[in-house]
Amino acid sequence: MATRITTKHVETLWLSQKQLTELFGKAKAKDVTQIDHLTPVIQGETHSISNLAIAHKQCNAEKHGKTLEEHWEWREKVGLNIPKRTSMKRSR
Repeated sequence: MATRITTKHVETLWLSQKQLTELFGKAKAKDVTQIDHLTPVIQGETHSISNLAIAHKQCNAEKHGKTLEEHWEWREKVGLNIPKRTSMKRSR
């Protein structure tokens, strides 16, 4: 388990996720995206690569401590654009 997110995490995610963000698809560039925890650390998850995803800064900020599914539900509730469900959805 990694104790912090490293440059290697970022590069691995950027390549493995084919530069797609968890919510809206195509990322503009590595420098305008962030790394998000699909299930937040505050909900008991870790910095493991399987729990990380590329996210646009705004999406990451509004997601805050929610899981990806909770974030989608929140966007629907407040009337924001709901993206097609992506392959990033985690099965538990």
